[in-house]
Amino acid sequence: MDLQSLVNELNAGGFRIEAQGEGVTVVGPIERLTAELKQGVRQHKQVLHTLACIPYEQAEREAIRWADTKAADEPLSQALADWDELTSPPPNCRQCGELPTWWDAWGIPRCECDSNRSGEVRALAQRCRDTARKRFRYPNR
Repeated sequence: MDLQSLVNELNAGGFRIEAQGEGVTVVGPIERLTAELKQGVRQHKQVLHTLACIPYEQAEREAIRWADTKAADEPLSQALADWDELTSPPPNCRQCGELPTWWDAWGIPRCECDSNRSGEVRALAQRCRDTARKRFRYPNR
C-alpha cells in the first residue's frame, strides 16, 4: 500500500498517528485496524513518524493566540463595517414610500412607481453625449 492511500484510509477510519520516541502509535477504533493497515504502518513507519512530529498543535496555538490579541480586531472590524454597508437597505422611494425593487445601470435604486422615467434617462444620455463631444471634439451627428 502506498503512503497516500495509507494516510487516506487511516483518516477515513478515524485514526490518528502519534509519535512515540522513534516509533509511531496508531490511535483510533482498534476494531477497524485491518492487517493491511498494520502492514502499511510498519512499511511507512519512518515517514509516518516524521509526519507525526510536525508541530500542528503549535501552529494552531499561535493562530489562537493571534486571534485573541488586538491584531485580529482591526480586520474583523473592517469586515463587519463592510458587511453593514452591503446589507443596509436603500432609502424608501420619494414618491410612494416603498423600498426600491431594482437598481438602474448607474446604481440608483428605482421603484415600480417611477418606471416611467425614460425621459430622464434620455436626457442623461444626451448630456453624456454632449460632454463627450465637447471633451473629445466629436462631430455632431
